[in-house]
Amino acid sequence: MIQADNSILSPDSQLQTLQVVCDQHFTCTLLIDVQQNTFPIIHANNSFIHEKQTTRKKLLGQPFTSLYNQYTDTSITEQIAHALNSRQPIVSQVYIQCDNEQGFWCELSGHPVHTIEGNVTYYLFHAKNITPYLHMKFSAELEREVYKYIEEESSIEAILTMIGKKIDHFFFNTLQCSIFFTKTDRTSKPTVNGNIPDHFSSNFVITNITEKLDCESSRNTSKNFNCVNQSLCRQHNVQGCWSYPIYNQHQALLGQLYLFFKTTKRLHSSELNFIQNLTPLIAMAHKYEENRYKLKKLAYFDVSLDIPNFNYFTELLKQWTEEGRSGVLTILQPGEYTHIVDYYSRSTGDELLHQIVERIRSFGYKKTDIFGRLSNSAIIIAQESSEEDIGEYQSNVPQLTMIPYFLKDREIYITLKLGVSLFGPQIEVEDSIRYADIALSKARKETGTAYHFFEDSREEELRLAIDVLSQLTKAITEEQFVPFLQPKVDLKTGRISGFEALARWVSPILGFIAPSVFIPVAEDTGKIREIDQMILIKVLQWLRHRLDNHLVVYPVSINISPKHFFYALFIEEFTDIVSHYNIDPSLIIVEVTESVELVDVQKAKKILKSLQSFGFITSIDDFGVGFSSLSYLQQLPFNEIKIDRSFIHTIEEADMSAVVQTIIQLANNLTMSSVAEGIETTAQFDSLKNMGCETGQGYYFYKPMPIEEIDQLLEQH
Repeated sequence: MIQADNSILSPDSQLQTLQVVCDQHFTCTLLIDVQQNTFPIIHANNSFIHEKQTTRKKLLGQPFTSLYNQYTDTSITEQIAHALNSRQPIVSQVYIQCDNEQGFWCELSGHPVHTIEGNVTYYLFHAKNITPYLHMKFSAELEREVYKYIEEESSIEAILTMIGKKIDHFFFNTLQCSIFFTKTDRTSKPTVNGNIPDHFSSNFVITNITEKLDCESSRNTSKNFNCVNQSLCRQHNVQGCWSYPIYNQHQALLGQLYLFFKTTKRLHSSELNFIQNLTPLIAMAHKYEENRYKLKKLAYFDVSLDIPNFNYFTELLKQWTEEGRSGVLTILQPGEYTHIVDYYSRSTGDELLHQIVERIRSFGYKKTDIFGRLSNSAIIIAQESSEEDIGEYQSNVPQLTMIPYFLKDREIYITLKLGVSLFGPQIEVEDSIRYADIALSKARKETGTAYHFFEDSREEELRLAIDVLSQLTKAITEEQFVPFLQPKVDLKTGRISGFEALARWVSPILGFIAPSVFIPVAEDTGKIREIDQMILIKVLQWLRHRLDNHLVVYPVSINISPKHFFYALFIEEFTDIVSHYNIDPSLIIVEVTESVELVDVQKAKKILKSLQSFGFITSIDDFGVGFSSLSYLQQLPFNEIKIDRSFIHTIEEADMSAVVQTIIQLANNLTMSSVAEGIETTAQFDSLKNMGCETGQGYYFYKPMPIEEIDQLLEQH
């Protein structure tokens, strides 16, 4: 603190000397009389009179507190009053109220002046205008605060609210700040209201966003505001307005800064310039928000579809479940997506998904529904609802495919595959998505548009399939697959006429695995060829053993997967293996399951002819339930037809009896032998025998047995 000069002056010369000192100072100085309780101002130099925009007549005799305005901090006034009463020097920052309703910040330095007796009769004050300094300090502090908010990744609303409130506070809350940003249609919307009621800002009408109101026009609300604004101003006691456009670094208009005055106080031109110079900070915050939005779009959104990516979708769904919400989760995939991408481009596939999303939104889905991109070809949707609403969602599915989609100036009709599950607080989000994906897998296996809801049993099937996949390679390496032979019986004589080799797998880890489980997995992974060959080799070893020991042998049917059947080296490998064991090919029946692959008639015919040229017998398995076609059957030179067990189970029904009779007759006409699978009752046996079926197999005769038991069986016979 500056120490006062304690010079001792006579009472007669003291006041006159002090007045001369004041008048000779270039800085603002004034004298107050501390002998009176009001501390009146008894002298002021010309500099102070000019700065305060007043006259000596108005100023002299006024209490010292008249310098303050009504918003001066009470702690400052109390500090000054205490110094004056205790006759101590004082230095303080005070806002001086001018007579023209403006003001300035000054640093007051007060020095007590002592008489000969040592009493303090007067205070000499120096008043230094520090308004520019405080404006610079405020701007620097505000800039640091803005950068701090940006580093903390605060929202644009938080940053601008902070700016608005600090501006309000800097001017003693005599004004209120609002920031309007332009929209694409050139209208404006209040982004930040500061301390202004939302009702005021949201209803404030700006007719021209580039309009600039100066401090003179700001006092005349009737001149500058329309009737709506005038009514709002009267309602909220707004006395005037000042505004300034906000531009970015490219001089593109971003919005407008408004100051609404609650009193008749007007801002000095320097104060208006100060506020005007804050607009680049607002523009910087706006630019930050734009960049943050772009980064968020890249991090959280799929740019092509303008919907959340999978990670962000998962976050949003987790928020829902944490809030206790529940509903329906749907994964949707166009059945033709791959073909469209292959024929056109990946961007065309994206356009299809985009149109699907827009169509879904147009069919009355809630705005709160969460959309996300699950994969290149699939969309995932979360809809808050009850389980009872699932039927309603299912009924909307046809609307998505009834109208064509427009891609590359063409109308394209599509099918959709949908997998559906539930989500909620009681289900992990990852599980809900997985369940919907499981349901989608089932839907993909059906033709046309298909909609499947997740079932618990399906999850168990998939779990087992994964376990099988993890053990499959080891099982092949360790030759865990073994043939079980089921005798084929001549229906006329009742004697064994041959066998069918069925692959069986008892895993040391998983236990017994049904063929219906491991065969699809082996086919999907390309391992089925190795399993087929393993069973073939073990059958050939058995036949070789019996032949070497002069035991009776019978033809054995070896099941060959269609994928293996069409393998490029199938015939070469198959014949080499059989030749290695020196087994007569007539003892091997190559049994191929009826499937869609057989539609390639020419290729299938070539393979069959080649096998028969080596002396192998060929058979079509499960006839009637696969991709049945009598026309291709007539073209393929099979030696044997095996009638599927599903026909045999209902053979006693008149319609099914007629079908079986037709298949047997067809076999006879094509000079093929007929074999009935799955015979379990005497009635079935009698019916087939009477129809002229030559061979049968099933539990009515024998179950599939290990080779050791077959040896015992043949020994008994």
